[in-house]
Amino acid sequence: MWLMSGGAPMLTPDGTFLGYRGIDTDITDRHLAQDLIRESETRYAAQLEELVDLINRSLSPAGKDCPGLRRPGLLAVSEAPVGR
Repeated sequence: MWLMSGGAPMLTPDGTFLGYRGIDTDITDRHLAQDLIRESETRYAAQLEELVDLINRSLSPAGKDCPGLRRPGLLAVSEAPVGR
């Protein structure tokens, strides 16, 4: 269980400390959701890194020699005049 606590000291008129008055809020669900988001972001970053690596290898001249890699047609560059 995760709790968020807030409070303030209780004092007598002459300043003697009596204790604290406060509130605790259960933030377990919020904490678990943040953990899930972090895990998802880590997985997404790893997948993106793999995709960028695959694209870089497939576009490099040496990529044509890598088994299992095909040069994607959508990433082909064509030269054409613009605005004519």
